Amino acid sequence: MRVHSRYSIKTMVLIVTTLFLTACSDHDAAPCPYQNDNIQPGNAGCLIFNGSQLLTVTHRFTGTIGIPGGTGSGNEPASCTAWRESREELGGDVVVGRKLTTLENGFVLFHCQQQSAFLADGGDWLEIAAVNWTPLADINAETWRYPAQWAKVKKLVLEQMALER
Repeated sequence: MRVHSRYSIKTMVLIVTTLFLTACSDHDAAPCPYQNDNIQPGNAGCLIFNGSQLLTVTHRFTGTIGIPGGTGSGNEPASCTAWRESREELGGDVVVGRKLTTLENGFVLFHCQQQSAFLADGGDWLEIAAVNWTPLADINAETWRYPAQWAKVKKLVLEQMALER
């Protein structure tokens, strides 16, 4: 007698592998060095640039690009969110600098610096397809993850680049 399962063997292997990798991952590998910052909790990200290039991540499911960053966890300061999310998405360390602005949706942008090498395909293989130094001239609202925010982000990046010259 043959028993039919609603899940294929391939699906079961994928589920078991995902559960195994999740259980074995070290989500709290390092404590946030910005835990005592006097910055409100919130979603946040890092603007990291080199000359006229912006460090971008390519999102696996949409193919759009954006900056490393994401959702806050509990009551961590937004600076810790930017640091943690950047580490996860880039596969390398950053130094979170000054707060640059808060976007209309509450997302906090920080000026950050690269502290270690980044993985070319990012550190979060489920979410990030690639990490690139992207010339600012090659980015537009259509390629940006949040098109309505691109003009403000671009203006901010250009201002920061001018300050560093």
